[in-house]
Amino acid sequence: MATPFVGRNMGYMAATLARLAGQQGWLKVVAHTKNGECRYGLCNAIETDAPSIELLLYDREGKPLNRRSLISYDSLKAVFIVKDFEGNMRRSTNNEVEMPPTSPIALEFSDGEIIIGRPVETGWEQSAHLLVCPEDLSTNNNLIIAERSAVKAVCSYDVYRRRQQQEFNAYARDHFKPGESQDECLGDYYFSKHNFARALEHFRIALEQDPSNRQVRHKLCVTKYNIGVRCIKRKDYAQALRYMELVLALDPSHEDALDKAQKLRERLRVRESLENVQSHQPSCTDSLQLRRFVDSTWVYQHHHFVLTGPPGSGKTRLACSLGHKVSKKGLKVIYHRLPNLVQELQAARVAGKDVNLMLALEKADFLIFDDWKHDLMREEELMTIREVITSRYLRRATLFIAEMDGDQWHRLFGDHVVSDPILNKVLNDAHKIHLERNVP
Repeated sequence: MATPFVGRNMGYMAATLARLAGQQGWLKVVAHTKNGECRYGLCNAIETDAPSIELLLYDREGKPLNRRSLISYDSLKAVFIVKDFEGNMRRSTNNEVEMPPTSPIALEFSDGEIIIGRPVETGWEQSAHLLVCPEDLSTNNNLIIAERSAVKAVCSYDVYRRRQQQEFNAYARDHFKPGESQDECLGDYYFSKHNFARALEHFRIALEQDPSNRQVRHKLCVTKYNIGVRCIKRKDYAQALRYMELVLALDPSHEDALDKAQKLRERLRVRESLENVQSHQPSCTDSLQLRRFVDSTWVYQHHHFVLTGPPGSGKTRLACSLGHKVSKKGLKVIYHRLPNLVQELQAARVAGKDVNLMLALEKADFLIFDDWKHDLMREEELMTIREVITSRYLRRATLFIAEMDGDQWHRLFGDHVVSDPILNKVLNDAHKIHLERNVP
């Protein structure tokens, strides 16, 4: 087991990180990238002299995602070593951090976020990675590694306070209105600086002082909405949904929040479905193939996939979730259960519209054939479907779902695969995966 260690200033950092990691030797880390993404995970070795940091990924609720991520320091904004992913400090048993004997500084990031803390290293002015202990130890953060390239400005805390006071006084002279409380004015000031977290704090206090103040309630609503939008930009969709629901609690008719909340719920539902299928199929014949399937890259590469398994193994749920995922990215997805498709083909042929149906199947970016059984079709229908499949080879992605044993995939098209060389190529080039039945 590697000992948590930061390259320089071994004494304080090594001892502090070892205490935070505890006997298990793992640190809870939240990595914020410069493009707004946020990743949660465990790390057992942090070295700022290394080019990257490796995380064993978790979700925000503390559930393992069973995969690792290597994040380069160049792409990072800051790494937060936290007490708990959800911010529930009561769950942590290693909350004590010894405050370093340095003066506090203010870090202003390029995105506007301000962090107040004390540098761990004495020569921090020349460091590419600023190691900071937060001044307020009651927060969820134990230690912070800030990337110098993501920091806009650094100054002493005293200088920062004087500057902030001067800026607020100037703002108040121009914007303070009779009847406003100081907290409402402070909220307006921080909102104008895009520091929505501080604005939210002051608007909340102002509303507690005057619950009937509709203007403050509206400002609180707008601030929460902006925080939610910021969460969407950094792909923290669960937190974004939380803020949209807070907006709707204040204003149930807020159209933008209603629209975003609906889309966020759908996105989270699809992601949860995909993750559940991946994590709850430990007896899958090939975990690498399962990750490749969920990743969906093969759809954009125009590959074919054969998904087999017994009833109740989650084949249809997995396929539909994947189809929804890629449709959100602009691809045209068509899903058909083969028994229903056979009936549609027969009806379309009678109505003279079978050509239109075939063209739609051929042109779909992602075509899903569920409950595939070639013996359900008559020869004429089977020949038509074979033409669709061969026309899509190397041009569009197709998924076949069939209830059969994993070693029986070669029987997918019956005996026709022998007489049709393209059909034979389709079958042999396709990715294959077999799911076992879910066991409660």
